[in-house]
Amino acid sequence: MNGSRILFSVAGTGILLAGALGRVPIRWLEEHKDWGVLSSLPVSLAASVQGFEWPFPQWSANLVKLGLPEPAGSDMLIGLGVALLGGVILSRRRVNQSTPATTRAGGVDRKARRRSRQQARALARRGELEAAAELCWEVGEFDSAVTHFVEADLTVRAADVRHDQELYVEAALLLAQAGEYDRAAVLFSQEKEWTQAAGCYEKIGRLGQAAEMHEKGGQLQAAAEGYERAEFFTEAARVWVLVEGWEKAALCLERVLAENQLKSQPDLAPSQTSQDLARRIVELYGRSGDAARGLAALEKAECWREAAELALSLGDDEMAARAFQNAGDAVRSAEALQRAGDEKNAARQLADHHRDREELDLAAQCLEEVGDYAEAGDLYRQKGAFDRAASCYRHQGDWSSAAEMYTLEGDGASAADCYEKAGAFEQAAECYSRLEREDRAAENLERAGLYLRSARAFCSIQREEEAVAALQKLTSQDLEFMEGSALLAELFCARNQPELAIHALEAAIGEAEIDRANLVAFYALACALELSEDWLRCAELYERILSLDITYTDVAPRLAKVRGPEL
Repeated sequence: MNGSRILFSVAGTGILLAGALGRVPIRWLEEHKDWGVLSSLPVSLAASVQGFEWPFPQWSANLVKLGLPEPAGSDMLIGLGVALLGGVILSRRRVNQSTPATTRAGGVDRKARRRSRQQARALARRGELEAAAELCWEVGEFDSAVTHFVEADLTVRAADVRHDQELYVEAALLLAQAGEYDRAAVLFSQEKEWTQAAGCYEKIGRLGQAAEMHEKGGQLQAAAEGYERAEFFTEAARVWVLVEGWEKAALCLERVLAENQLKSQPDLAPSQTSQDLARRIVELYGRSGDAARGLAALEKAECWREAAELALSLGDDEMAARAFQNAGDAVRSAEALQRAGDEKNAARQLADHHRDREELDLAAQCLEEVGDYAEAGDLYRQKGAFDRAASCYRHQGDWSSAAEMYTLEGDGASAADCYEKAGAFEQAAECYSRLEREDRAAENLERAGLYLRSARAFCSIQREEEAVAALQKLTSQDLEFMEGSALLAELFCARNQPELAIHALEAAIGEAEIDRANLVAFYALACALELSEDWLRCAELYERILSLDITYTDVAPRLAKVRGPEL
């Protein structure tokens, strides 16, 4: 090494001097011929150098254009000489910096080194291994120094010696032997000993860096497994893909997706990153031949459209329907439900779709087709299609609503029929009255417990027997009892049965005093007594009535008539 540097130094110096001599004017040298041989030799050498042409004419012309002096062949020699000398200087500095122990040993002569080796062996025999090792190191006996350091259990010191020698792999092995795995790993990776670097990183629990070393060394499966153990699932998935471990890559990305779900706020939609992850998971499961496993990822990321299409391709119509519904595609959701045999929910999906579009008649038709008559009727009602609404309510058995719709539609007969079936007899009676069906009106009033009104309706069509029967159902607790009793007496009198009238009225009045509440009953009783020619009692009752209400109906003329025979 030293010989090479000397050779290059001499060559560089000579070339540099020759180039410099080529720049000295020959005329000046010839003027000093009196120097003898010393002058003729430089003249000849300068002439030779100046005859050396510059090898780059175009470059020379460009320099001249820029106003610089035209270069000569001697300039190139000067540059070459400077380069050689600079290289020698740099190489010496590098050696001095990198191997201080070698430099130190270089000053020891052979005799001293031999004496030092003998001393080191003696120290080693006495068990003074560290001192022996240090002595060997001082004189440049590095192998012996390393051996003694290891024997002295100073492995780290041995590693430092190998490091100073630039034997980095051996230094790393010694560091690993000493348990200095972090330093060993750095040296192994520096020397591209990837497997050994990975082993060191694993020993200190730095699994991610160990996996990185495996990957750099081409041990991709070990790298993927290491990334998994380190919970670097994104990196693990990337490497599993490289070795076509599609299922394992998908599982790793599922872990990443789950972590994203935990980090995201519950009231926010999944991020685009999560959705991209889900799509990638589906792709990987598809490559592994088990695409169905990707559905869960698409659901988590709310990729409803992709989930629906995947479910369709897998024949899972129920899942497809749910996904299409979440995607806002009610039509395709309904189609999937129909294929799954769920006609009712399919109709509901379409009904909701049409209702959102304010197509109420179409929504109602969908519901009507699957027998959901109540909701269909409500929609027809909103739309103003009262006849269709009534028909739906009838199918549902909602007779009151059906009757109401028939009334709005103007179909009184159907309304009355529905009211009857609903038990709304009073409303049925009103409908029949508008239709001039007083017989049915009277019957429904009686069924409604409106006996007085029923009796009057029966009387209007000369069905006195039914009227009497209705009135006889009144009890003393009924508010219309007195008025009904009076009508009943009137009917008895019309049939020329005043005794029955008197008996019924006396039973109704009892011991009560005459007042405005029972005035009508007292009047009827007086009329019945008049018919039975009981003039005395009749006149008495007429007088009592007039004492309470002087203008009450025809009592005054009747009293005058009754008093006539007495006079």
